[in-house]
Amino acid sequence: MATENTTDTSLSLTGLVDETTYTVTVVAKGDGVNTLDSEAATSTFTTTAVPALDAPVNLALDASADPPSESSFSVSWDPVADATGYTATASADGEGDLPGAIDDSGTPIKASFSSLSADTEYTVSVVALGDGTDHLDSTAATLTVSTTVHVETLDAPTGLASSNVTYNSADVSWDAVEGAESYDVTYEVTPEG
Repeated sequence: MATENTTDTSLSLTGLVDETTYTVTVVAKGDGVNTLDSEAATSTFTTTAVPALDAPVNLALDASADPPSESSFSVSWDPVADATGYTATASADGEGDLPGAIDDSGTPIKASFSSLSADTEYTVSVVALGDGTDHLDSTAATLTVSTTVHVETLDAPTGLASSNVTYNSADVSWDAVEGAESYDVTYEVTPEG
């Protein structure tokens, strides 16, 4: 309990705890000789919750970075007033939350993600962090981003050779290429010259 004396008809109370009900009692003080103290007037109020920061806005693929690849992408968003920092995570079915590397040195704020799975849809969540006293963390802003399909270029066939050549046929052969499902074989008359 705290008691303060004032000659004004209002008083700002500070240092209160959020989401707490307070009872205020005001007594008009007399001089003790000609006027006596009044009876107490009582009122209650409940303090509000500490406000959360606004969620980040304009969350999108980072236009200044490379487009999404099979294992990485970058996003950006506008700064949030009073934020002390940010968390950015990417998650996909069957995978845990992967943290992004945040760059908050400029505008917009950026986060890059790497070591991702190819051909996978990720949900990116960005939260503005409050100081815990005057502002709580924001709700998450989200964005869906897909990594590209992993594509490998096969090695060129080696050991290409012809055999059993006659006036109207020939056999050609080559070494197998790992991962090849079939081969396109093109042949044409070689121009003289």
